[in-house]
This record gives sequence, C-alpha cells and structure tokens, in this order.
Amino acid sequence: MTWTPSDRRLDQILSSLRPLRNLRPRPLARRFRMLLAVVDRWAQPTLDDAAVQRCRSLAAMPWQRPVDAWRGPDVDSLARHLVARVRYPLPDFLWAAALDGTALRFRFHTGQDQQRAMALLSFLGAGGGMAEARRRWLVDPLLSRRACHVLWTLPSATSLEDAERRALVLAGGGVPWLADAVGAFEPPYGRTRRQWGQRLLWLSSLGEQLQEHELVEVLDWLAAQPDVPTARSIARVRREVHEWHGQVATATGRFRNVWLPRAAIDDHTMQTPSGSWHFRQLRSLAELVEEGRALRHCVATYAGKVQRKASAIFGLRCDGQRRLTIEVSRRTLSVIQAKGSANRLPTKEERLVLEAWCRRVGLTIERT
Repeated sequence: MTWTPSDRRLDQILSSLRPLRNLRPRPLARRFRMLLAVVDRWAQPTLDDAAVQRCRSLAAMPWQRPVDAWRGPDVDSLARHLVARVRYPLPDFLWAAALDGTALRFRFHTGQDQQRAMALLSFLGAGGGMAEARRRWLVDPLLSRRACHVLWTLPSATSLEDAERRALVLAGGGVPWLADAVGAFEPPYGRTRRQWGQRLLWLSSLGEQLQEHELVEVLDWLAAQPDVPTARSIARVRREVHEWHGQVATATGRFRNVWLPRAAIDDHTMQTPSGSWHFRQLRSLAELVEEGRALRHCVATYAGKVQRKASAIFGLRCDGQRRLTIEVSRRTLSVIQAKGSANRLPTKEERLVLEAWCRRVGLTIERT
C-alpha cells in the first residue's frame, strides 16, 4: 500500500495511530506528521506501510539531531540521523526490534519488549555503554560482560528478549544450535524473564553434552522445575528428565477419560486461500495428551488449570493437520500463548488466522 502525501491522507494515518503511553517526548502526533512529511519529500521510494511504522516508532524516541537537517535517501538513514549520535554502528537487530513493530506483531508480549528496545537504542545512540545499560535495567542484569559483548555482535534476532536469551547461552558456553533454539523458545507462562534466564544459564553449562534431539523434552522438564536444577552430569539430567516425563504420562494415563470444564467459546471454522482452518476446544484429558504427543509439547500438564476453570485449551488445524495449541484465559478472555510443534512460535500466516479468530469470537491477544 502506498500513502499519498496529501494532508487528508496524513490525517487518516494520524487518526489510526493508537496512543503510546509512557513514551517521551510529546506531542507524538505533531512529530509523527513532521516525519511523514519529511520522508515523503526526501526518501526514495515513497511512503509505504513499513516506512509509516518506522516513523511512528521514531516519533516516540528522543532525537539527537534536528529532522530538518536530513536529506535522504531512505528511512533507515533517517533513523540513524535522528537516534545515533555515535559514529560506530549499532547492532542491526536492535534497529529492527525498536522500529519494526510489524516484524514483532507475530510474537506475544511484544509491547514491553519493543519499548525496552527503543529505550536501549536511544541510550546507546546517545553514547551510553552496555555496562551502564545493564545497571539501568535496559538489558537483562543477568548478562555478564562477555554476554553483553556477544549481544552487541549478534548478526540477527527477532526481538531484544530473543537476543538476550541467545547471548546468555553463547556466553555461558552453549553451542550455537542451542542458542538459536532457546532464542525462539518463548519463556513458559508463569516464569519471569529473570527466572527463565537463570535456567538458561544452567542449561548452557551443559555445553556440548546435550544432544539436539533431546532439547524439547529437557526444556519441558526445565520449565516445570520449581527451582534452578543443580545437576551437572548429563547422565543425571537425562535420568531426571526421563523420570519426570514418566510421572506425567502415568498421571495423565490414570485419568484419560476425565472430561474437563467447557468454556463458552464455540468451535470455529474459517476458509483462507491456503486451506480450511478449524479451531476446536479440547475437552478431555485424553485429547490434551494426544495433542501434546502429536506436537511434542507438554500441554497435558495444563489439565489442572483447565479443571480449575482458569484456562481453556484449543487446537488449531489446517486441512486436518495440527498446527497450533492455544491457551485462552477464561478470566480475561484473552489468548495467553500459542505454540506449534516443539513449542515453536506461530508463523505469520498462523498468527493472522489466530487474530481473525480472536476478532470473531471476542477474544484479545494478551500483551505486556
């Protein structure tokens, strides 16, 4: 979609701009209009959706230089002109995490993460250092000096939180495939970022002893532990993981015919060019066990929350193929999390279908 530079179109863009609370400086709308006008005049190509989103983010950040001094050629150079007073380059992933709200739309809990990325980018662009950023909690205080260096040199990441998890693992001795895997693995619901970071530090201490095919089962076991494990031997870890999964299988097998309370949300089918998508509520423990085995995650352990009427679990299929498992909070009527096979994040297509379903049945997607 291409935006025209007329005042009427600028007014339409501004009317669709949702207020961003707790962001300085103000007034946001005036700065946003100024950026749109300058980009439309000097940037090539003309304004598109991505450029509008970046202007929206830039309007909410402190500027190091006047916008009138910029003369093109693109929005990326405008961002560097306004935000970065330093001469050395800032991490590429940080620019994307702070400015590309559309790139973060397909993750949960992105509002707070994008605001942290914007604050960190502004601080580093003004000449601040990583050590001081850590003291100010702009980055995870668990990051060591080595981890901060790794964070700075990361080639890519989908968000600041993703980058922090990767840096923790790499600096702690973890192998690259492990860092990539845990970076894409969302922290379990109910765990704070610090609690999950402490567990990742322990996981990275295993080094190359952990095999890639074992990771999903280990992460499920790790998420269920009340405290950070103390085991250092991979043999002991494997034994504890095997015993825990056996206990889960025994407990769920004992109550396979137990029916769970039903939430007042009907099943729903919708058609898209890629196929037929069906949302179905999982009503029994047997269905939860089957879903968990098919998608290789621990949804069966959520039976207690469903039994207490705190959550409802839905399965999403496309043309009969399992795609996502979705947890809905019955108190807030919001989607808490959605995971695919091996706890992967939803794809762009799946997230669009999920958002359309939420609009139709009156749900929201929880953000912090």
